[in-house]
Order: sequence, then C-alpha cells, then structure tokens
Amino acid sequence: MLKKAKSLVFNLFETSNFILIIGVLAVLPFIIISIFNNPSADDFCYNNYTRDLGYLQTQIEAYFNWTGRYFATAIISISAFVSGSFYLYKLFPVILFFLFFLSIYHLSSSIFTSLSRKNRFVLTFLITILYLLQMESTAEGFYWLAGSVTYQLSIISSIFLFSFLVKLLETSQNRYLLYSILFSFVVVGLNEIAMMYIGLVIGTIFLSEVFAKKIINYKMLFLLVFISV
Repeated sequence: MLKKAKSLVFNLFETSNFILIIGVLAVLPFIIISIFNNPSADDFCYNNYTRDLGYLQTQIEAYFNWTGRYFATAIISISAFVSGSFYLYKLFPVILFFLFFLSIYHLSSSIFTSLSRKNRFVLTFLITILYLLQMESTAEGFYWLAGSVTYQLSIISSIFLFSFLVKLLETSQNRYLLYSILFSFVVVGLNEIAMMYIGLVIGTIFLSEVFAKKIINYKMLFLLVFISV
C-alpha cells in the first residue's frame, strides 16, 4: 500500500504530469469567472443595429458603410448575445478558451509530429499559460465580445490556418488547401492586421520556394491572391 502511494505521488509530480495539473488549475479560474461576464460598450451598439435594421441588413450596412470585418460583424450582431440573462455571452469566453487551446494543440501536432499526445498537451498548456500571463488585458481579449471576436478569434483562426499550411506544404493535399482557404476567409473577415500577417507569412513561403527551390507553388500563389482580393 505504501509503495503504491509513493508511486502515485511520484507519477503525480513527474514533470509532464505536474505541468498538466498546473495547466488545468491555471486555466480553470479564467473559465469560472465567465459566469460573471456581461455585455458592455460596443456590444450594445451592434445589438441596436440588429434591432433597428434586422440581422441581414446590418451585415450589408456595416460592410458597405462602416467596416470590412464581415465575419466579426456577423458574430457580434447576433441578438442572442445581448438578451435575457446573457447565457450565450457568458458561454462565449469558454468557447474561445477551448478553441485557443485546440488551435495550439493542432499546430504543435502539425509541427512536432514525433511528440506523444501527452507531451503535446504539456506543450499546449505551457504556451497557453505563457500567453495568458503576457496579455495586457484578458478582459478585452477573452471576455468582451466585440474585442474578443475581432482580435482573439482572429488569432485562433490564424493559428489553425498556419497548422493547415504546414500540412499543405508537407503533403500538398487538396483538402489542406480547402481548409487553408476557409480559415483565410475567416481571418480576413475578422481583422485587417491578422490579414496582413497571414499574407506576409504566405507571401514569404511562396517567395522562398521561388528563390530557394526554383519552383512556383501554385497553391500558395492561389492563397496569396485569394487573401489580396
């Protein structure tokens, strides 16, 4: 019995296990406080537009007269976020945390293919914790709908895009091109700064293959044109 207890303690505090436990404990408070999250500022503005113009007309009005962030507007102007007891509003940060964690895990799996699943989780937790620690404002990054959709969701979508770009470069399979197109469309519609970053990354990949390998990667070229247009 004593040996089993010692073995359990040893396994618990084995480096990878310890990091996983600390990771869960570190992220859990950020999820719990979502219970107290409520709409503010621009959240009400978008809701008022939807109330006065209707959902579809709000998209048209915003895109042609206000902002080109079509995907962000489509999410923020959903009336259910700012109605009733704000259940959906409180749930959204939890969804963002899950998607952020999933995107990091997906990217690490694409890059570090030899890592075990457990070590991928360890790496994902480490990156997630470091990311949260360096954020100037988690309130604006995860809990404020207008800010989190425009910036945090664009970061998450960009990470997913990069993971599919890695797969596309490795395998050249059309399904990864389709995934890359989909997430490029999402990123472009969320934030223009993120759009510039992904354009820079894809452009750099394309030019490096042109000059270093003397080949034209038409899939990268198509993505670059797609983002530019």
